[in-house]
Amino acid sequence: MKSIPLLSLLAAAALAAASVAAADPSFAASAAAADPAPALTPAPIVSLALFKNGTAVVTRRVVPPADGAPLLLDGRLAPAHGTFWTDSAAPLSVKASVRRVALPPESIPERASRAETYAGREATVWARVPEGVADALRALAAGDAAATLALSAPVGDEPAATVALRGAVLPPKKAEKPETRTESFAWYGWSRYETVSRTTPAGRDGDFALRLANGSVVRLPEAAIAAVSAEGGDSAEIPVLEIAGATAPFEMQYLARGATWAPSYRLALGMDGKARLEMSAEIRNEMEDLDGAELFLVSGFPNVEAAEIPGLLASGNSVARFLDSLAAPRATARGGHGWHSNRAWESQLAWTMNCVDTSEFADAPGAAGLPQIPGEGAATDIHYRAAGPVTLAAGATLRLPLGAGETPVSRFVDWEPGWKYNEWGRRESDGDEDQRVPWEAVNFLNPLDAPLTTGPIAVFADGRLLGQTTVRWTNPGQKATLRVTKALTVAGSFEETMPGRLEDYPTVNRFDGHYRRIMIEAKLAMTNHRAEAATLRVRPTVLGEFQEASEAPESVRNDGSREARGALNPSQVLSWTFELAPGETKELTYRYTTLVRF
Repeated sequence: MKSIPLLSLLAAAALAAASVAAADPSFAASAAAADPAPALTPAPIVSLALFKNGTAVVTRRVVPPADGAPLLLDGRLAPAHGTFWTDSAAPLSVKASVRRVALPPESIPERASRAETYAGREATVWARVPEGVADALRALAAGDAAATLALSAPVGDEPAATVALRGAVLPPKKAEKPETRTESFAWYGWSRYETVSRTTPAGRDGDFALRLANGSVVRLPEAAIAAVSAEGGDSAEIPVLEIAGATAPFEMQYLARGATWAPSYRLALGMDGKARLEMSAEIRNEMEDLDGAELFLVSGFPNVEAAEIPGLLASGNSVARFLDSLAAPRATARGGHGWHSNRAWESQLAWTMNCVDTSEFADAPGAAGLPQIPGEGAATDIHYRAAGPVTLAAGATLRLPLGAGETPVSRFVDWEPGWKYNEWGRRESDGDEDQRVPWEAVNFLNPLDAPLTTGPIAVFADGRLLGQTTVRWTNPGQKATLRVTKALTVAGSFEETMPGRLEDYPTVNRFDGHYRRIMIEAKLAMTNHRAEAATLRVRPTVLGEFQEASEAPESVRNDGSREARGALNPSQVLSWTFELAPGETKELTYRYTTLVRF
């Protein structure tokens, strides 16, 4: 829902109050007792730096009143804890408070209807009804006997009059609709749920009911209500920031939620070993209207630990909520939400925190060192990309092109046969079985002068979509590898066997038990069913010590993280790259030793 600027809200309050007061002097008398609306100084957003996780660094420019009046700002801000700062030549003090000001019903944030907004309150209601009905309503209010009068339709073309009624607003009736009740039954540890439907009593939506002092009930259509003045209903609490010490224009800056950006990429493969990479950004603004604000798209590793904690200056915050937020477990860049982590959260983290695929570093162009980010990103790992001045309404989305370039590309089939193991050497099913089959893959270099931040990338060839996957953070000039779609025309089979009997292998005694060091023989077979040659990169993972292979692998890479966690067996990745002719079948065998408990 689009937010209403507070200055517009107060202006509408003044206009609506004047129009109703002209029709009935009693409304003017009731509104005169309320506090006047404060004069707020505009504080437009002049700069917005968007992170990908829904937070933004907001910069506002404030020009103090020339007449020396108190400097009051719209207080409906939600700065994160510890991020609110002012950039001023003189020190400034900032006080957040709430003021109650007079507002007519037209300016109060309403619920579904006025009847729901004012239910349970004593109120004065100005109703515009036909002249004959107006006389009946006045007589009903002045009488002693309780009665009920219901007006079924608002004023049409007949002469009308405005009548004021005082009483208690009754809760509205609802139209007939089904209501669902769920009951649960336990049976040997299992739950069975039964859904029972029933209906509420019939009523008519849109009625505004008022109980008068003599007990009479008046029921009017919502369309007949001209204005309402109620206890607590004809005023509203307005949060304001009062700033003292400002003698010249200044800026204030803070971190808040409500705007974000998301990158996307398109890789169009050519026939000559070239490809064209395009990058774009989608920007969503749910803060307030932006008018020429300088926009920056931020990527990197936003380590802001208090981003989810509203500061004490935040509108509507309290001591209890603030302390509860400090004590609550929070999602961190180091993994998980508090002590808990799951794959869905880690996937979101990868897209918003720009996780890097370090396995590609060893194969990056110019292996002596990683490419550097030129220009504004060279001095920091938080990269700010200027997107120019932007005018964007609250609730609107903008798509911007961020650049394009040509890059060399190579296509191959990527296969990582085998299984995944935990630190104790047991196979585990992690939902990645589909990733263990051969995949059509591409390598390309980032041709842009800015890093590719983690996001979705669609791969096309001859104008046809081949697939969409995720590209990880890639520096300018660095190589990226994408798995695009399953290579169904390249078949692969994998099997492991243990020759001999388990008791024939040597025993290894450790502090945590007795083991045997066994030999595993693995066999890989690949067949190319395509009409053209296919390049294959085969990278099986072995849990143990590699011994020998039918063809020496190009590399044997150790996963040192497993040993650091105290894993029973080391993890090693073997790598071969070769070409298969059409219809050709190739076999690879290798052996490794591993410890197993007995």
